[in-house]
Amino acid sequence: WSGLDGGGPSYRYGGSGRIGSNEVVTSEEAAIRLERANEKAAEGSVCFKAKLDDQRAVQCFQAGVELLDFAPPTPQLKEQHQKALVTCLLSSAAVQLRLGQWYEASLDCLQVLDMDPCNVKAHLCRTRAFIEQGDVRQATKALKEASEGTSLQD
Repeated sequence: WSGLDGGGPSYRYGGSGRIGSNEVVTSEEAAIRLERANEKAAEGSVCFKAKLDDQRAVQCFQAGVELLDFAPPTPQLKEQHQKALVTCLLSSAAVQLRLGQWYEASLDCLQVLDMDPCNVKAHLCRTRAFIEQGDVRQATKALKEASEGTSLQD
């Protein structure tokens, strides 16, 4: 669980080794990649919801994340980019929980929390991963962080 205890994010996507690299793209290229990432997310959702092929679902969500490995050139695209990225990461984490891939699910959640420290879904997903591993101390800590994130949004 090194790196999953809040000691700093551990990244695994993209050419730079982390999501949200500094790759410069045009607005047109960004829009195309956003559309393709959303298509991958939709494909992954179909596989996940129908319980057809969880491995394929994870691959689709991760492909969406990889497509989003760029710095959005405009504020509007930045907002769309972050929304798509959070969707792909949280969806990937949900499938990985179902597959028993606790570590990978936690990594995806940490990446979401790096962008949005108050994302309750990401905190709760991490909590579940820790519970499934029998790590009550880390689960309690993650649940407390989720609670604090909720109170910050009020």
